[in-house]
Amino acid sequence: MRQGIIDVRGAVGETDVWTPHMSIAYSDTDGPAKPYRDALASVTADPVTVTIQRIQLIALGRDEHLYRWESVADLPLGTQSLYPPRRMHGR
Repeated sequence: MRQGIIDVRGAVGETDVWTPHMSIAYSDTDGPAKPYRDALASVTADPVTVTIQRIQLIALGRDEHLYRWESVADLPLGTQSLYPPRRMHGR
């Protein structure tokens, strides 16, 4: 997947500033983190398995303190072919 992006967009520099993650909330103001840490500390959850059926390449912008994105490409994953099977004529 990464090589496909590089093929289309060119090499992208790596950075240690951002780590891929899933978020449950974002805050755009200053305030104490303790109430949220305490609430999450009481949660016990087992690891889960997820099935990812497609991925999207997005153009992400963070103007005016808002995340906005536009889907650039959509790619199904799995054994389903991206191309329909060819039909044999005359058989």
